[in-house]
Amino acid sequence: MIEEKNPFSLDHQIGFAVYATSHAFTRTYKPLLEEIGLTFPQYLAMLALWEEDRVTVKALAERMELESPTVTPIVKRLEKLKLITRRRNPKDERQLILELTPKGHSMRIKSAHIPAEVNGQLHISPEAVNTLISLLGKLKTTLQTH
Repeated sequence: MIEEKNPFSLDHQIGFAVYATSHAFTRTYKPLLEEIGLTFPQYLAMLALWEEDRVTVKALAERMELESPTVTPIVKRLEKLKLITRRRNPKDERQLILELTPKGHSMRIKSAHIPAEVNGQLHISPEAVNTLISLLGKLKTTLQTH
């Protein structure tokens, strides 16, 4: 006899699985990021800025898939850490342009080991990681279009 799944069990909720996994990732990154003095959201912002420097707060928020008011405190803290500068766009005073400082650029070198260390803790193949990223991306897109 096949046992039916309880649709109200946490263990059968994809949302809970993603939520719990997200928290597990944050805990995994925490000791690595403490070494370089960043929180996980700050690290994500730096990753985005290492991809593309000299962007507006709005562009950074879009890249991180967050609202600008959510990104603003992250940006202010990165500026306080002297990793970035914020300046008004001379062509549009309403826009703040973010730019990595030399310290911000060197942080990339200090954190170069982090992706490999995290991936090493996953105990799954690089192909499985790529498949998982692809599946999560498709899931995100599906949820965003509904």
